[in-house]
Amino acid sequence: MQNKKEPNNYVSYERMNKSFFYAIIVLLFILGSVFSSYARQTQESVLKKLYFDFEKIIRAKDYKNSNTAIDNVIEMIKINPRSYETIYAISFLEFAICMDANDHIVGYYKKLKEKYYFELKNVDSDVVEKIILSYMLYRGISDVEIEYAELLSQSRYGEECLNNIKDNCSSKDIAALTTMLLMMDNKYCIYFLEKFPNHPATPLVELTSLLDKYEKKNDYKGLAAEAKIYSEKYKNTITHFGWPVSIDYYSFIVTAYVELSDYSNAKYYLDLIEKEAPNYSDLSYLRSEVESIKKR
Repeated sequence: MQNKKEPNNYVSYERMNKSFFYAIIVLLFILGSVFSSYARQTQESVLKKLYFDFEKIIRAKDYKNSNTAIDNVIEMIKINPRSYETIYAISFLEFAICMDANDHIVGYYKKLKEKYYFELKNVDSDVVEKIILSYMLYRGISDVEIEYAELLSQSRYGEECLNNIKDNCSSKDIAALTTMLLMMDNKYCIYFLEKFPNHPATPLVELTSLLDKYEKKNDYKGLAAEAKIYSEKYKNTITHFGWPVSIDYYSFIVTAYVELSDYSNAKYYLDLIEKEAPNYSDLSYLRSEVESIKKR
């Protein structure tokens, strides 16, 4: 009888070990999921704070904190180059860098120049800082008085360096953000849409391309008509603000109707913004623009 029980005891012990092993695996998976979720939530909260601090500085034209605004952009890119916070910050970066080229910005430029200027073409290290320095060169920031021809040459070199990063850095997300910084020329909008069609920044790039297409011709009817098509396309794409991307298109539809002195349509889309995005950052400005139509 003893010999018959031993195998059964052994099987029970083996099953217990297996059950314990599986339980540990499940527990580790649960803990991993919890920690991963916590890390994502922490990352998202950090990105939101960095972005809103950045936006507060540029909207207030807080020159003395322009360095902080740029630091925040660098940190956002490093944390998550695909986040909406990073994308929106990149689209507004010119306002931080071109704050009347104040002493704080020039000092920041000088610091980056001393550290990275002679390594700008090396995309294997400190690429984010090199993007910022290249963009400063491209936008005409300088720490010394120079003639226009030299400033133009410097700007071209900045564009060349941005293109080098765009074409040769290992990260497609970094390449996409770098392309966005070149969009003073619409050919880079076209390049972006062809090269990165599924990037989260695509709706904003399409909006930029739309403005370039119609504003240069003062064709505000055309702008409003096509912006409506895109607003429908992106009505379910939610930004980090909590409202859909279509709100940005509504904003430009309002602006187009203001230019056309069409109060009824301008007010209609303003009301949509107020309903769907009551905390929209440009809302008070849009209200005043719409009301200005009555005074014409």
